[in-house]
Amino acid sequence: MKGKIALALIVGTLLIAAPNSFAAPALDGKWSTNCFSSSLFLKSAEFTSFTGTHETLQRVFYKDDCQTLGSILTITGTISTGPLKNSNLLGIDLKVDAATLVSNDSAFVMLLNLGGVCGLHGWKVGEARNVAGLNCNDQTVPKVGEVVYDIFRVKGDSLWFGDTSGGRDSTSEATRPINLNEQKTFIRR
Repeated sequence: MKGKIALALIVGTLLIAAPNSFAAPALDGKWSTNCFSSSLFLKSAEFTSFTGTHETLQRVFYKDDCQTLGSILTITGTISTGPLKNSNLLGIDLKVDAATLVSNDSAFVMLLNLGGVCGLHGWKVGEARNVAGLNCNDQTVPKVGEVVYDIFRVKGDSLWFGDTSGGRDSTSEATRPINLNEQKTFIRR
């Protein structure tokens, strides 16, 4: 059961994205969420950093109360941002360059192998595996070259992205979120 739960959590909320060819200066820097429960057994935190038009997004899965690292899902890519029609929010599109999953914990690697996370077996401690385009527990990690369409708002040192529920999964312009996920706040670090 724990293996299946770990599998369910690996992808989580990966989707971040946007529209024109200029980088929003307000995004530059490092941002992170507080630790949150992502299941009965695991906790997570998300980290994102922006440098010009480059973004690195990491979802960290912990084995306990955000003390012992379980695994890290990393998605990197190029962003573009800009205004959206009929919205007071900004769009952010992420063109994916890479998506990897790695664990430095032998017990967590055992769970990854038991669950066949992302359809892969043979997980090894410290080995980053390419998961771009793979289906990880009924959620597909974006493919290299794919664009993820999202929205965002920055207010002071707080950042919010779009709510990807209700069919607004960020996989196309038509499914770009229209509301912010105000339950998950990124804080500038």
